[in-house]
Amino acid sequence: MNKERMFKKIETYYKENRINLLKKTVGMAGGKHNAEDVVQDAFCNALTYWDSYDEDSPFANWFGRILQNCLKKSNRDVRNLGMALDVREEDLVTWSPDPFMLAVIDEIRADVEKLPEDKREVINLSFFNGYSPKDISEVVEMNISSIWKVISLFRREVREKYA
Repeated sequence: MNKERMFKKIETYYKENRINLLKKTVGMAGGKHNAEDVVQDAFCNALTYWDSYDEDSPFANWFGRILQNCLKKSNRDVRNLGMALDVREEDLVTWSPDPFMLAVIDEIRADVEKLPEDKREVINLSFFNGYSPKDISEVVEMNISSIWKVISLFRREVREKYA
């Protein structure tokens, strides 16, 4: 799906479901104002990570995961009392393909397609779309440490196979 069609789909979903999403979220977010922030953040994330949507799955499920992740993040921020946590260097992921990786990219894609759905989505977002584990955690229902583990195990398998 191209960007323009996806943005239109998100806009339509917003217009049709915003009120219901607010009602559904208000109790879990700790109030009306927090719920508005959570729902708004979820739509911002949907626009940011639009290319992670799989057309074979229902849109409401994809957006629901994003909404749940925004709710978790909001509640975590409330628990932290607004404190900003330090960014550690190991939380930052930078990746640029070397010539060897470009030569075997089709084989690696075939390997990824053999993975279970949850791992395949994480690897696709990380390896092929360049998302960081933090960004991936905004899209899928996994914590950052689990995402790191999936990515590092996949990288180890690739290194062993294509050494």
